[in-house]
Amino acid sequence: MKVLWTQQALEVFQSIQSRHFSLIETQEYKKDLVTKIQDRVSLIKTSIPSNQSGWEGTYKVIVDQYIVYYSLSDDHTA
Repeated sequence: MKVLWTQQALEVFQSIQSRHFSLIETQEYKKDLVTKIQDRVSLIKTSIPSNQSGWEGTYKVIVDQYIVYYSLSDDHTA
């Protein structure tokens, strides 16, 4: 599965910082977060529609404290 990120999602992801952990620890967390997001989307696919105004036709998962909205390609490969 190939995950494509919107510009807005990339900006939010890049803004993740921590006052409690070092830069290296935060980078490791972000790598793990990407893996968790990809794994969760692969597992859930279309199980949870977003039902959010403005996000019609999308789905959502919650990974750690982040709500991730996504859509799948026409062949449902992401």
